[in-house]
Amino acid sequence: MDCGSCTDDKICGARVPNVCGTSCEPETDAELCLRTGAVCGKFQTTDRCGDLRTVANCGTCSDGLVCMGNSCGVADGEWLDQPCWDDSDCDSLLSCIYGFSSEEGTCKEICASNSDCTTGGTCASGFFWDEWGICANLLTEGQACSSNWMTGRDLCWDPSVPSDTMLACVAGACHFVCESDWLGELWDCPSGKSCSGPWGDYAPDWDGSLRMCQ
Repeated sequence: MDCGSCTDDKICGARVPNVCGTSCEPETDAELCLRTGAVCGKFQTTDRCGDLRTVANCGTCSDGLVCMGNSCGVADGEWLDQPCWDDSDCDSLLSCIYGFSSEEGTCKEICASNSDCTTGGTCASGFFWDEWGICANLLTEGQACSSNWMTGRDLCWDPSVPSDTMLACVAGACHFVCESDWLGELWDCPSGKSCSGPWGDYAPDWDGSLRMCQ
C-alpha cells in the first residue's frame, strides 16, 4: 500500500519512517541492529540513508546460545575446537581446517555468507580465498578474545584492512601483528601504527615470532 509521496524535495523516511523529511540522519549502531533484526555479532548492511555501514557487534548471546548469522541459537556441531585429521573426523556439515603451521586441524564450517553458518558464528567471508571463509565469533581490533581461531570460536578479523595485515589474539585482545622472522613472511602494520613492539610468540598458529604493532 502506497501512503503517498513527498513534495518540496523532501524524502519519505529521511528522519522518521513513513514521514517526509528534509535531510537524512543516520541511525545509531543500536538502531540499525534493531531495525534489521540483528541481535549479535558483526553486521554489515545499508542504513536508512543508503550508506553501507558495518556494526562491530550488535550484541552477545546468553544462556549457552551462540551467534548464528546475527541471531542467537543452539549450535548443531562441534565447530568450536573439535580436533581432526581429515573431514571424516568432523560432523557432516563441517570441514577439517588446518592452521598455517598446524599438523592437526579443527572442525569448522566453511561459508560464503552468514546464511551458511548453520552451526553457529558469523561468516568471515574472504578469510581463505575469494569470498570463502569460516564461521566464527568475529572480533575487531581491541575487542577481547579468548583464543585463536584454531582452538576456539574467536576470530580476530577485519575485511576492511589491506590483505598484507593480520589481526591475532594477543594477551586477551585482538591486535595487529607484523614480521614473521621464521617463515620469511612479512605482515605490515596498518596506517598509523609501526612494527616496534617487543618480539613474542603472539600468534600460536604461526612458527616463529611476531611483533605487535604499536
